[in-house]
Amino acid sequence: MAKSGKPTKSHSARRREELRRTLPKPVFDLREALQRPEIAHCVIGGVLFAIIAALTLHLSPNSLKVYEGQIASGSRVNRIGYQVENEAATRLKRDEARKGAARVYQPNTAYLSRLRAGIEGLPRAVADRTSLDGVSRELVDEYGLTDADVLLLQPFASDPARNAEWSAWTARLFDGQLIQHPILSPQEYQLFLTTREKVVALPPQGPSDAAGPVRIEPVRGEALQIRPDADSEMQLVSRAFAAGFPTRDLASMVVTPLLRDPKPTLLLDEAETQRLADSAADAVAIVLEEHPRGEIIYLRGDELTSDQIANLRREIAAYKSSTQGVAEWSQGIGQFGLGGLLAAMACAYIAAFYPTVARNPLRLASLLGLVLAMSIVALVISIQSPWLLTLAAVATCVMSAMILTLAYDRRLAMFILAVQCVLTTAVLEQSPATFMILYAGSVTTILQLKELRNRAALVRASLVTAVALGVATFLVGLSRFPLVSGTLWQIGGSAAMAFSASLGVGILMVGLMPTLERAFDITTGLTLAELRDPRNPLLRQLQQKAPGSYNHSLQVANIAEAAAETIGADSLLTYVGALYHDIGKMNKPEYFVENQSGGVNKHSKLSPAMSLLVIVGHVKDGVELAREYKLPRAIRHFIEAHHGTTLVEYFFQAARSKAEAQGEGEEAVAELSYRYPGPRPRTKEVAILMLADAVESAVRTLAEPSAGSIESLVRRIARRRLEDGQFNECDLTLRELTRIEDSIIKSLCAIYHGRIAYPGTTGGAGATRSEAPTTTAAAQPA
Repeated sequence: MAKSGKPTKSHSARRREELRRTLPKPVFDLREALQRPEIAHCVIGGVLFAIIAALTLHLSPNSLKVYEGQIASGSRVNRIGYQVENEAATRLKRDEARKGAARVYQPNTAYLSRLRAGIEGLPRAVADRTSLDGVSRELVDEYGLTDADVLLLQPFASDPARNAEWSAWTARLFDGQLIQHPILSPQEYQLFLTTREKVVALPPQGPSDAAGPVRIEPVRGEALQIRPDADSEMQLVSRAFAAGFPTRDLASMVVTPLLRDPKPTLLLDEAETQRLADSAADAVAIVLEEHPRGEIIYLRGDELTSDQIANLRREIAAYKSSTQGVAEWSQGIGQFGLGGLLAAMACAYIAAFYPTVARNPLRLASLLGLVLAMSIVALVISIQSPWLLTLAAVATCVMSAMILTLAYDRRLAMFILAVQCVLTTAVLEQSPATFMILYAGSVTTILQLKELRNRAALVRASLVTAVALGVATFLVGLSRFPLVSGTLWQIGGSAAMAFSASLGVGILMVGLMPTLERAFDITTGLTLAELRDPRNPLLRQLQQKAPGSYNHSLQVANIAEAAAETIGADSLLTYVGALYHDIGKMNKPEYFVENQSGGVNKHSKLSPAMSLLVIVGHVKDGVELAREYKLPRAIRHFIEAHHGTTLVEYFFQAARSKAEAQGEGEEAVAELSYRYPGPRPRTKEVAILMLADAVESAVRTLAEPSAGSIESLVRRIARRRLEDGQFNECDLTLRELTRIEDSIIKSLCAIYHGRIAYPGTTGGAGATRSEAPTTTAAAQPA
């Protein structure tokens, strides 16, 4: 039996079980996560990025990226068997079909009708004549008539039966012989001889068929070329004999007009001939050429020819047409998967380490859009001009590296460039060696742009990158390409393009810097270098109107710059921000202790509330001046946040003392009303300035600023700012804060170091401290 008061094992187990049920279980709530703006923006941006990247990747394999004369770095074979039209063979067969098509002729109706009417009426024209007397001269000249010919024609004029025979012979001559044995022009005669099939389109035969279709009859006889010689006369006479004219004299008589006015008896019907030729060509089937799967398109080391490129283009088209349905969908899913993976990497990194970028949809869209745009530009250039592929890939990656480094920082640029280099390599269908070249060049550019203070630095960075990329491209080319004729020229050309692309981008970016700053709302080192110039109009006014504030700003700038360097913050931005942080004091410089040269303190005549308005007002006045002079947003944040929401302690205590003296009690003065309006620092650089500004002013109140007293003061002020929540809105860590304190202590100790008192000087012998201002903050506010 267990002793009373001692828990048993079962009792302990029950208690543990009860505790497990009561404790909340860590559950991932998707709805709650999506309500966070950085997560929601990254999800939407990532999905859009994946879709566009997938479309780009889908377009890439269906495009040619080779050019005639290129040395192939690898071999390529047909991925699928296909048939393709042999255009040359098809064209040859169709040309033969056109040549074999019938030539269509039409009777030269006007010419033949005129001659036919004359020959048919010739006997009647010389009727009752025994000689040429009374016969018209035109008739004699046209037929070459003699007295004997007139007598020869008389039987055909007087006897109707013989006249009918004459008409029949004439009809056979014009409807038969001159159609089947046509007279042709020299050019048409040659074509007639080489054409196998000739047809003539004749009108309907009788009056009853006048509205009927045209008769098509083949031309089977030999043609006669228009040529006034004896051979032509003999052939025409034989045609007349064949038509029925019984004697040579009559036959020679009737063909005389054809010899004296020779014209074609048949005319080519060009429209109908062309129609028949086209129909014959269209009827010819295309000649197919078989290309089996595995057939070699080109081998590694080949100098590509136009025929090989044409075969590659046909193979790509055939493969694309064959990958319909499931195959096409699977390929698309894979491409979307790659795009989604890259999008997830980029968006997860941005959401985790750059939440401010993720919360701003415009900045997130511009960042992801830059990666996509550069990859698409590289693809378009490589398709339009494949020989510029190296230049396109290098130029787009180096430009993105410069833009992202200047617009954000080097860490983000390195990660996003890794994503872009992977996407560009995949889009251009290049080897992993290409990714190595692109990423190495991008990293080289990023590492050199730590701080950009002049335009020469940008060109210098691009030149160093150009040399590195040129050498890397040449060495990688030697490992990828076989050493055949022309290889070294091609590798050297690629290296030269990589060099030129990097250098050209650097020179281009010099001119694009103002546009880049406006587009991304950033402040580059070039602008900061110009703003730190003491001859800047605003700084000149500060020197003239408030020299004490200017010297204080210089001192704070040096202290803050050194502190920024110790934690890897932007030291140039910190320095320039410190120079301008007190420009608002120019409006009422005499109300600030560093500008007072003795005499009556201006605040002695003012109530604590009025003095508070003057002191706090220098922040508002500074912001207005910054807007008027168009200072960058980053510099304006130094002006508005260098006091954060700290308490104006001197006047707060003065107000409480006054209220207590008037019997109102200390509680009558609210602490909140004596605080600066803020905002609090949102960057490490502004937090450094806040601490350096407060410490530099406070250390002047020390009568004997020793190393120990300075360190104690710095630690105390830093702790008070931390406890007051002034660093809550910036990503400053406690370790960084300690390093900042150490740097400020070191800088102040270097300023307020010991001096040797020379004989005869005030202060006697021995080591003493430099004279430091003894006016306390309680006496005159800074």
